[in-house]
Amino acid sequence: MKRLALSIVAAVGLVGCASVPVPSAISRDGTHLTPDTERMAIVERQATRFGVKVIWVNPPLKSVSSPG
Repeated sequence: MKRLALSIVAAVGLVGCASVPVPSAISRDGTHLTPDTERMAIVERQATRFGVKVIWVNPPLKSVSSPG
């Protein structure tokens, strides 16, 4: 019974994490950090060649100067 309850809690927790959007962050020097979509595309293209599915938990970030 405890295993079933633990499995349900784990499944609900994982579903909640998967639905959180990746926000833009601001680094200490004032630049914005955004997901590096070019790098992600390269990694996903390589993974597809080898039949591997990529799930981004912590996507790579790149610095973008703030406008103004």
